[in-house]
Amino acid sequence: MATTELINDYTGPVVLFDGAGAVQMANGLAKPIISALAGGPGATLRGMLDDALKGGGVASKRLNLPIPTGDGVFDVTLLPEGAGEGETPSRVLLLARDSTFDVNFGRALVASRQLFKDLVACSADFVWETDADGCFTFVSGRGLLGYTPDELDGRPARDLLADGEDHDASEAALNPFESLAHLDEVECWLLDRDDARTCVRASCLPVFDDDGTLQGVRGVCRDITSDKQRQAALNRAREREQLTRSIVDSIRDALTPEEMFTAAAAATATAMAASHIWILRDDKAGGLHLTADRIARNAPILDIFAEAQGTFSGDPERVHHTVLDGHQILLVPCHFRYQPKGVLAVAMEDTGDTDALEEAVTTLLDIASQLGIAMAQAEIQERLEELSTVDELTGLLNRRGFYESVGKRIAQHQRTGRVGVLLYIDLDYFKSVNDNHGHQAGDAALVAVAEILRGDGDSRQGDIVGRLGGDEFAIWLEETERGGGLHKAEELLEKASGLRKYSGDEDHPLGFSVGIAVVDPDFDDDLDRMIFHADRALYRAKRGGRGQAVLAERDDDELGGSEEKEAQAC
Repeated sequence: MATTELINDYTGPVVLFDGAGAVQMANGLAKPIISALAGGPGATLRGMLDDALKGGGVASKRLNLPIPTGDGVFDVTLLPEGAGEGETPSRVLLLARDSTFDVNFGRALVASRQLFKDLVACSADFVWETDADGCFTFVSGRGLLGYTPDELDGRPARDLLADGEDHDASEAALNPFESLAHLDEVECWLLDRDDARTCVRASCLPVFDDDGTLQGVRGVCRDITSDKQRQAALNRAREREQLTRSIVDSIRDALTPEEMFTAAAAATATAMAASHIWILRDDKAGGLHLTADRIARNAPILDIFAEAQGTFSGDPERVHHTVLDGHQILLVPCHFRYQPKGVLAVAMEDTGDTDALEEAVTTLLDIASQLGIAMAQAEIQERLEELSTVDELTGLLNRRGFYESVGKRIAQHQRTGRVGVLLYIDLDYFKSVNDNHGHQAGDAALVAVAEILRGDGDSRQGDIVGRLGGDEFAIWLEETERGGGLHKAEELLEKASGLRKYSGDEDHPLGFSVGIAVVDPDFDDDLDRMIFHADRALYRAKRGGRGQAVLAERDDDELGGSEEKEAQAC
């Protein structure tokens, strides 16, 4: 009775065999073993039992036996009873322990560890572990930032921080390798083996013991430096695109080339944080002229024109760089269809930031290409305006061009009190040239008159010459008083002697008469009023014998239109 209770109360499988190997008694847990003995899987167990019954003594072995859920693992021990060594026992007691769970659990742990190792080996992330002191205790096989695992083993992780010298224990929360909290996808900057700054994205989990004491930190990090650089490059490209678009919009919305380039200079200065912007264009005489600029308040005066002249015909894909008075000067030629159109120059304070300088160079090349197009468009626009304001025969301003240019000057003089003189010129006996020699000879005479009035290079900058129609011409003398106007008229009359060869006949020598009007700030004169006074003086010159100059007086009598036309037709 006691044996039965012991067998039933045993926590593992128990089988009691008699001397012939038959089962005398077994508990419920022994069913898999009894079933195995009856079939093929129990061959090893039957062999062990036979040996024990023959006096083989105690035997132990781990056996794989079938169970309802698959293969089971049992640690089996056979204990012979009632016989000495070498004697046949009267009974054999089988004690077993079901180790299926332990074995499977161990196998799962091994498989899990191997899976972890394989994933770590294949992953682009760096897996690491630090101890309570923040020193590396594990780094995945790829290493970290150019270091091998052996080089990092035992090394303080804070040494890798880009600002590691500023870190101490009180700042551990800023350090993922010593973090007291779970961090997910945080970015930090580390120094690689070559001391280059590297950006990593890290996630970490601190490990505490039962008392809440930090034992270390485990985590992963990924080098995202290339991603950051690509994103930064993309952002810079987007900013350059926006800048280029703003300049294009400024150019498109402008009505005149002057407005166009002024807007472009302003947009460029703002976008590039430049202290100086110069836009220079080809003057068609081998030089450059300043079209627009933008200079910050209190910025120093910088002379870049010699550098710009040297850059003008250079490579449009290359930015010329120099340093002047503490400023980085960047100059790039503006081309359109491989033809130089001008130069864009930028000055920025020299901060020593090479990355910012490289970005400025790239931006400048983009802007210059757009300005090259704008300059070509401006040339076309100016050419069209020139065709609409220039007399085709003589190359002088036509009536429209003369009225627009001189009208602005007179209005400005009225506001500022400055002086100026208008010479109103009408040819003498020009009708005789056409009547006797034809209109071709008349055209040649008009061209000769234009050359005299233009001055062949001795005219002053600011003076304006125009053909108002037929044989009527006019000259605006900038910053000139009445004495200067009379002197200029006398010079022209002397040169008019060269026109005699174009005369219709000896009795009607070709020449001209001049009426002179002076801007008087005391009177609200516009160009029409000035021409009115000059025309009155011209009439007096005609009536006085032609070939002379007469200064208009404010009290000139207004003459009848028929008398005037009769005088000027001769």
